[in-house]
Amino acid sequence: MHIEKKKLPKGLSYPLRASALAAALSGSAIAADAHLIQGCGGKLFECFFWPPNPNMPHERLYIRTAAVPEASANEARLFIEKSVIPEFAAWLKGILAFAPNSTVRREEQYFERSFP
Repeated sequence: MHIEKKKLPKGLSYPLRASALAAALSGSAIAADAHLIQGCGGKLFECFFWPPNPNMPHERLYIRTAAVPEASANEARLFIEKSVIPEFAAWLKGILAFAPNSTVRREEQYFERSFP
């Protein structure tokens, strides 16, 4: 998994531990190229599943996560680890369960979760 992590302003924290995401991907035997970008804005967690194309011969995951206020970081981390990552792994396993030539697996798919 390739990781890009933006520097945060004071008062913000990343609730997603890249190691927790990597463990879920490897523990689920998910073999797609993953790119994680941790930034300041946007959704708490979102992922694009990209099928192979003429420029890239393999499936890819483009994952973005957002920072939260430090006061909410522990609560957001628990939410991600207990809810979001298991839901994400199940979503991805569902896509990969289809045959490579199925319409679901040949099209871009999207998963997102916001912090309540």
